[in-house]
Amino acid sequence: MYFEKPRLQELQELPYAKNMILAEILKLSNESTQQIEFIKFCQDMHNRGIKHFKWIHHTPNGGFRDKNTAIKLAREGVKSGVWDIFVPMPRFQKAGLYIEFKWGSDTQKEFHDDLKDYFHFAICRTPKSAKDLVMAYFQSSDYNEFREKLREQGFEEKD
Repeated sequence: MYFEKPRLQELQELPYAKNMILAEILKLSNESTQQIEFIKFCQDMHNRGIKHFKWIHHTPNGGFRDKNTAIKLAREGVKSGVWDIFVPMPRFQKAGLYIEFKWGSDTQKEFHDDLKDYFHFAICRTPKSAKDLVMAYFQSSDYNEFREKLREQGFEEKD
């Protein structure tokens, strides 16, 4: 699993962060906003003809909902702990890449621990780092190159 080191400069460069103080930047840089920006990037890349980006998607997995919606989603198989973004392209002997924009719940850790032998996992703090991660994932010719690119981008490898 890869953890991105926090980089304030990237948060300050977000389009909605112009002329804002740090507290406001951190407040607005929420998980939903990050996912929307990242998914828009993926859609733009697909529209440019890069097919690998077509099926990258967000997985609804909890959140705050009214009771009836929560019951319906649970019956449909929505599970708490599933990571935010899935890149369904096998690379480097694993079946795909999961990305999380926030980290910490016990179910997220359990999801990772149960599936780490089958999928790559990375935690990103900004949409830019998620974009860089996915570009490295697609452009690397082997796992060692992928790991080196992530180190250069400020990710740390942990288990």
